[in-house]
Amino acid sequence: MKFINIMFFVYSLPLNIKMFFQNVLSLLFHVKITGEDFLKDFKQGIIVSNHCDISDLILPLFYIPKPIYLIYPLDIKKDHTFDLFLNQNLKIFYSLLEIQFVEKENLYNTILDLSKNNFIFIYPELKPTTSGVLQPFNEEMIEAIYRSAIQHNLPIFPSGIQGTYNLSNIFSMLQLAFQRIKINYNIGNPIFIDSNVELSTLKNDLEKQVYALSLHPERRKRSRVIIRTNAREL
Repeated sequence: MKFINIMFFVYSLPLNIKMFFQNVLSLLFHVKITGEDFLKDFKQGIIVSNHCDISDLILPLFYIPKPIYLIYPLDIKKDHTFDLFLNQNLKIFYSLLEIQFVEKENLYNTILDLSKNNFIFIYPELKPTTSGVLQPFNEEMIEAIYRSAIQHNLPIFPSGIQGTYNLSNIFSMLQLAFQRIKINYNIGNPIFIDSNVELSTLKNDLEKQVYALSLHPERRKRSRVIIRTNAREL
């Protein structure tokens, strides 16, 4: 999937608002997060995750205990819909809420700028899986992650979501009326990139780590650096 006719939604919620929504959502979901401690010693970094369903967005927006900018693709073509989103009156509203809509041409610069002092959260698959199976990561998104991590010496945190596949369909919504749905979210140890690492090596490694973390919590005891070698087997 190329960055064609796509805008990217960029947003971060204050921590006090996150806590409010967590309390509200706890009536519907039982969210278990592992690996939060891996984030505590860092003030910035890039978190990547698998994407099972649109409901995944509750995790970066409301549950991760750090100020995080979510970068999420929207299929918006440059037509009347696009013009509506960029309406001057709405721009005032967006600025008050610190919402950005970034065109694909400016995505890399946006990631580079935000990642200097913040955590950013990215779904490299771009779209939710339609089969429940992890999809190949978008190469252009991996390149943006790679270049930002190299330039700012950023840690990359693989992570995995379990329990949200097809959660937004009507049958799952009806289930919420009778029981809380369990969601597991596992954050992995940080990965640092050696300056000579190849993009394909980073892509393969992240896909493997994210897949593993969608099945179980982190098993590695410490962070590591990816060098010019094949990604390790799980």
